[in-house]
Amino acid sequence: MTALVALIPFLANDRLFIRARAARAVPGALTFEYEISGEIPASSGQAGEADWSETDRRDGLWRTTCFEAFVARPGEPGYWEFNFSDRVGWNVYRFSGQRRGMGREPGALGVRRQRTERSTHAHWRFEVRMSSELARELAGPLDVSLAAVMESADGRFSHWALAHACAAPDFHARAGFRISLGADGRTGEETK
Repeated sequence: MTALVALIPFLANDRLFIRARAARAVPGALTFEYEISGEIPASSGQAGEADWSETDRRDGLWRTTCFEAFVARPGEPGYWEFNFSDRVGWNVYRFSGQRRGMGREPGALGVRRQRTERSTHAHWRFEVRMSSELARELAGPLDVSLAAVMESADGRFSHWALAHACAAPDFHARAGFRISLGADGRTGEETK
C-alpha cells in the first residue's frame, strides 16, 4: 500500500496535520484512510469499528468534521463524492459534471469504518462496499482527490485538500484530483 500524502489547509493551520490515501485493498471496494496529528477535533467520534449500512446514510455531513474523497474516470466530466462523518454517518453521490447532476449513488452499499487512536494522533479507515455494477464502473484507472472539513472546539472550520485551485475552498474542482489510482490499486501521488 502506498504512503499517506499530506493534505494542505486552505488557510494556515499549525494545530493539525492531516495525511490521507486511497486504495483498492479489497476486491469490489474502495478504501480511504485519513490520519490526524495535533489537536484532534472532539466532533470526530470514538475509536473502534462499525459497519454502516443504507440506514446510516446522511446528507449535509460537511456541516461538521467530515472526511471526503472524490473519484473520476480520467477524461470524463462525471465523478463520485464520498463523505464520511465519524459521529453521523456516510454518503456517496454521483455528479454528471462539476457540481451538476448530483444524486445519491445507489451502488454504494455500505461502509466498514475503523478508527484507532493514540495520544498523538487518530487514524480512520473507510472501506466502501459497492454493487457489482458500480465496482465495474470504478474498476479502471481513477483520478482521486482527498479532502477533509475539520470543526474545531470553538465551532470554526478548516478545509484541507491535496491542492486548492480556487479563491475559496472547492473540493469539486478537477484541478484538485491529484492522485492517479490504477486498476491494480497502485497510486501515482501528485501526478497531475
